[in-house]
Amino acid sequence: MNIRMVGWTPILTAAFLFQTQPVAAASKSGDDLLTQCQISNNLAVIACHIYIHAIQDVLAENTVKGYRVCVPASTDIDQSVKVIVDWLMQHPEKRKHPASDLVAHALWETYPCKEKR
Repeated sequence: MNIRMVGWTPILTAAFLFQTQPVAAASKSGDDLLTQCQISNNLAVIACHIYIHAIQDVLAENTVKGYRVCVPASTDIDQSVKVIVDWLMQHPEKRKHPASDLVAHALWETYPCKEKR
């Protein structure tokens, strides 16, 4: 799914109004995100994509908690989601931590910036 091909307003509205889990973004755990990204519900998958895309965008321009990422331009959001889901599956002991921290760490491990900006 290429999220950039669809208008943002309906996606954001649907994602926030119809999330399958009533979890605030700040308290979302890795377990919560993994469930959301794997559930067979289009709205949950869209919310998963938006969550990961937002963190990825922030880390592309800013260092947060020591993390900054350089995702290749050829990488689409589906590939980034796969990176996150695979990382969460490989690290079940960390999934109780905040999802935002885990997404940042997984993206940084996969797409670390090699040069200074």
